[in-house]
Amino acid sequence: MKRVLASILMTVVILLSLLVPAAGEMIEYDYPRNTVSLWNADENWTNPGSYVMDTENQLEGEGCVSINLKKGASIASRSFDPVDATGMLALEFDMYISDLAILDCLSNMHDVNGVGVQISSEGDAYKNEKNYTLTKIARSLKNGCPKVGWNHVIVFLDDMVEHYGPFDISHINYLRLSWINEESCDPNWILKFDNFVLTDREVAPDPHTPGEWQYDENKHWRYCTECDKKIDETFHSEHSHPPYVYDREFTCYACKQVCGPLNERGKYANFIQQVKHLRELSEDDFDLERMKEQYNALISEWGTLAEDEHKLLMAGGYEMMLEIVERAIDVREEELSILSKHESLIAELTWLKNFLQEADSDWTWENWQRACDIASGTRATIDDMTRSETKVLSKYGYIAILEEAEDRLIIYDPPPQGTDDPMEPDEPNEPNTPDEPSTPEQPEPPLTPEQPNETEKQGCSAVLPVGASALVAMIAVAGFTMRKKK
Repeated sequence: MKRVLASILMTVVILLSLLVPAAGEMIEYDYPRNTVSLWNADENWTNPGSYVMDTENQLEGEGCVSINLKKGASIASRSFDPVDATGMLALEFDMYISDLAILDCLSNMHDVNGVGVQISSEGDAYKNEKNYTLTKIARSLKNGCPKVGWNHVIVFLDDMVEHYGPFDISHINYLRLSWINEESCDPNWILKFDNFVLTDREVAPDPHTPGEWQYDENKHWRYCTECDKKIDETFHSEHSHPPYVYDREFTCYACKQVCGPLNERGKYANFIQQVKHLRELSEDDFDLERMKEQYNALISEWGTLAEDEHKLLMAGGYEMMLEIVERAIDVREEELSILSKHESLIAELTWLKNFLQEADSDWTWENWQRACDIASGTRATIDDMTRSETKVLSKYGYIAILEEAEDRLIIYDPPPQGTDDPMEPDEPNEPNTPDEPSTPEQPEPPLTPEQPNETEKQGCSAVLPVGASALVAMIAVAGFTMRKKK
């Protein structure tokens, strides 16, 4: 029986030992797997008169540094054998606060570099160090979930300020805590520091413990059950499928609240309707002055809305719609400026368009010559324009008019010069009628020896057609090449 009881007692002891953390192990915080410790409460601490090494109220280990902010400026520092912290991303430590009012006091202090936490790779102060001020630490805790007692602090190395030379993370050998006199601090306020380690943590955990969702018609939020701070406040529209559903009912997938369409709510309905109307008009040929008047009225109304209302309408894409309308107004003003600049060229192209439409009745030599002059002149002018100018002329159809004129003026033959009678282009000759017999052609008189034939003067190229002349030239070249090869 005694053996059985002893065995049971031993089992209980073993189980209890598994539940109780070993000395020096953190019990409140979940550390990353890789850490490098910078803390030892027993070795190489300087300036012992300006702080107390508390060996009774430490969170873990042999002791913690305890300071009183009322006593004035001072430093607690220690040097140690270099440690290689390559790959570490954050400095983490524990900070005891005797009163939450300390954070208000420190947050309002002048943010002085060198007052706070410093680590160095040169074994001394103000040499190759990284610094994070006490004011920033206090503000960071205030934004989280601070409490009286021990608080865990995470400072990412990229957020620390580098001073007095390059900091070498592979050779860290100095830690310093510093503070200054602050008259507004209560003499009974105490800060304590413990367990400084470097870790490979990439993202800080959420310090809050969220409660149940609360909501109104536009937004939802929660309160932290620890510090009662309002957290996670966002618009329902940011948690919908798909986003920006403002014209129908939808369910917010965060708080599960059923939300009515925004464009049916009295305060926003008229504004949204006008924004959408201008957005649609901006895609068509609109009246510039009327559009500017309506746009300026909406911008004035936008300026009367609260910041939260801005965010709500921005989430719905309505600010972006206003920006599109503004851009359309700017583009139209630029287009009208370009059209006004080239008013005379546009007038000539307009005449050219009308001429081509009435070519059957206006196809006289003078009109044809004017059309050719306009086509060549406007082409030269357009070729010298900027890209934006040609885009505008193309958008309004003037480049197409010129291209059509160039094509048609090449295809159609000009009318007889000097006649005012309209003429159909490429009109075939009428055949001779039997009543009007054609006059037989008279044979040419024979050439005399003293009058050589013009063909002999001009060579064979005058006798042969163009194609035949080219063929003769090719044969001559081929013969020359064959002789050269021989």
